[in-house]
Amino acid sequence: MSKVSEQKELQKKLQKARNINDPMDAYVMEKFSLPIAKLFHKLGLSPNVATICSMIIGIVGATFLAFPYHWIWPLCIGCFLVLFSYVFDCADGQIARMSGNGSLYGRCFDGFSDGVVYFAIYVAVSIHIMLWDNIPFTNIPWNGWIFFISVPVGVYFHATQARVADYLKNEYMYITGSSHSELSTTADLKKQVDELAPNKFLPRLVYNSYITYTKNQEKMTPNFQKLHQKIIDNGGVIPEKVSEMWKKGVNKYVWLSNLLVFNFRTLTLLTLMCFNQAFWIFPVNVVVLEALKYFLLIKHERLAKKCLEEGFN
Repeated sequence: MSKVSEQKELQKKLQKARNINDPMDAYVMEKFSLPIAKLFHKLGLSPNVATICSMIIGIVGATFLAFPYHWIWPLCIGCFLVLFSYVFDCADGQIARMSGNGSLYGRCFDGFSDGVVYFAIYVAVSIHIMLWDNIPFTNIPWNGWIFFISVPVGVYFHATQARVADYLKNEYMYITGSSHSELSTTADLKKQVDELAPNKFLPRLVYNSYITYTKNQEKMTPNFQKLHQKIIDNGGVIPEKVSEMWKKGVNKYVWLSNLLVFNFRTLTLLTLMCFNQAFWIFPVNVVVLEALKYFLLIKHERLAKKCLEEGFN
């Protein structure tokens, strides 16, 4: 087998389910991240090291987004570093699958890292708008008022949208039997925290952050929680009928969940900044992506109810 063929085979093995994967992840990001993952694996470095690299690069890249529009090079550097941080974010999962040493803590730490990076991005963009932008259709500068918009968008809208996209993909992999499913439960996470020593501050912070994340995912999906419990009561066996119903029901619109994740959201932001329109990322979050979030939730919850009623007969 040629080196090119080996590379393709390894990449395919390390990918999550292709039919739910973001095309930019599958065809761009993961091709760049694979050499990094192989190098880290060869050096014996853990997936968490790649996660830390991703977080540092993302924070540094975010700071460049606060520069004024006419300073082209800092903004270009910021855009590049933010996107490059995601290459490392893809690499940590690949390293975990290569080495077989993936862990619940690594999954939680990865989510924690993503939140830190996007917090830095929102702060930088808000500073950028505060210093250099006017309120749309006026000559009035934003000053500190922009934070009354950016904070709710970052804390609520962005966070809940990311939770939905992540959970729906893991639901899909869980129901269809993918080995890459990372479906976590609040009970599992609390058990991990209870086992930690009191002086383990960072692990406790990471786990507690992810407990809040997972608890909110479970609150948003009551029908799926009933379906999940039914599967547990069934000895963990997922009936083939349920799996087929889920595939058929989700495949029609699963690609839409990719619009709620890093790539689309970040590329939209960076494009708007290129056109001196950074502010509009907030209405995009509040109107377009929020409507999409509820559309996907409604579809998934109806499907979960149908699987619960018909899939175990």
